Amino acid sequence: MLHYRHINAVYLATRIRDFAAPQDRICEFGGGLGLAAYYLNLFGRKNVTIFDLPIVNILSGYFLIGTLGQEAVCLEGEEPRPDTIAIRANWNCEKAADGAFRITANQDSFPEINRRIFDEYVEQIRRTTSGFFLSINHEGEQKIAGGEKHLHVSKLLSTSPDFHRMYRSPYWLRRGYVEELYRIV
Repeated sequence: MLHYRHINAVYLATRIRDFAAPQDRICEFGGGLGLAAYYLNLFGRKNVTIFDLPIVNILSGYFLIGTLGQEAVCLEGEEPRPDTIAIRANWNCEKAADGAFRITANQDSFPEINRRIFDEYVEQIRRTTSGFFLSINHEGEQKIAGGEKHLHVSKLLSTSPDFHRMYRSPYWLRRGYVEELYRIV
């Protein structure tokens, strides 16, 4: 039996696989436990970098090493190796090379972060990604602490000339979620 998080991760990995050749480097912001990276590895897409909070990275490192083996994972502070899942602290996205990734993805987290951090991440995605940005997120804009609201990724990216939306569709696995693919120009 699969948890719904596995089903979402398989779907995300399948969509990414459709836009990335086996040798392409892939990035995921907010990769959580590393389920999408795990399935990408099984699909032959082994060059994956996850940027997330350090406490979450501990969990993803434990899960990925336990399922794929330590040779398949490169933890924060280790020398980069090809054909591995690199787990990095979220702020280290600034250290990634220009155009380092063919596709970057985010699922379930951008609407729930601070606007300033979102803007910084978008700038890093624009700089480090040569092809596409895939977003699968909710658009509820629910109110949160301090009178703020959850971010609306599509509205915020619509003002950026560097993100050209290629398609937008309801995310069929979860009500209220939208899947969007952007070409980065």
